[in-house]
Amino acid sequence: MRSFGVVVLLVFFATALYGEGKGKLRISSDQEGAYIYIDGTKRAMTGVGFTTILLDEGEHKVKIIKEIDSFCQYTTEQSVFVGADTSVKLYYKLKKEKVGSSVQDEEILTRWIKMPDGTVQDTKWSLSWEDTVSGAKKTLTWEEAKGYCETIFLNGHDDWRLPTYHELLSIVHYQHYNPAIVKGFKYLTRDSYWSSDVLASDATLVWSVNFYAGNTYYYKQDTKQSVRCVRKISDTQESETLEGVESLDDSEIIKEQKR
Repeated sequence: MRSFGVVVLLVFFATALYGEGKGKLRISSDQEGAYIYIDGTKRAMTGVGFTTILLDEGEHKVKIIKEIDSFCQYTTEQSVFVGADTSVKLYYKLKKEKVGSSVQDEEILTRWIKMPDGTVQDTKWSLSWEDTVSGAKKTLTWEEAKGYCETIFLNGHDDWRLPTYHELLSIVHYQHYNPAIVKGFKYLTRDSYWSSDVLASDATLVWSVNFYAGNTYYYKQDTKQSVRCVRKISDTQESETLEGVESLDDSEIIKEQKR
């Protein structure tokens, strides 16, 4: 009986500490995976059914946002009064609206051009990127990926190759997730994409970039990954080139990945 009394007492104190004077705000919307902000602070995310948030008694500003891309989002906002020891249940139908663009977004509008021939052109670095259904379906070892790029004939050209690690990083969109790639690219997988660069510390490992989250990895050459070929548009370098880009310190990158 004494242990039972201790349990009851602990439950009483837990309720007093975490539930007394609090109200429940239960939120759902027509968009799953939208962020819920309460008084400017991100508190939760919408899912299947209702999401419950404990709040102090008073009026609270509720804002729900789900980003579509850099220029559009689903959103709504409202002020809601939540009483102590009460439950408020709300369902929102989010509205689509345009939002401002970042510096990188503005560059994307002019730098990368989607071509009708299955390529995307980078006007800053004078590169042409493969962007085809057949290419997106391939998962190859590193040697197979190099051979594929060296043998394809696309857009009237046969001088395709695997991109360097820095070239792959140039098409990562760091403000985006799923996918984390600049606008213009249509065909994409969740696998990592091979670069032409091996680790300086271990030549059996090759750098790659994942465009689902924008992460970098390194894999053994006999593993199968995705491939996206690239070629130089012209030999005349009127735009910025990759020459002079400093090599990364493998050890520092590896340390960062292990954190």
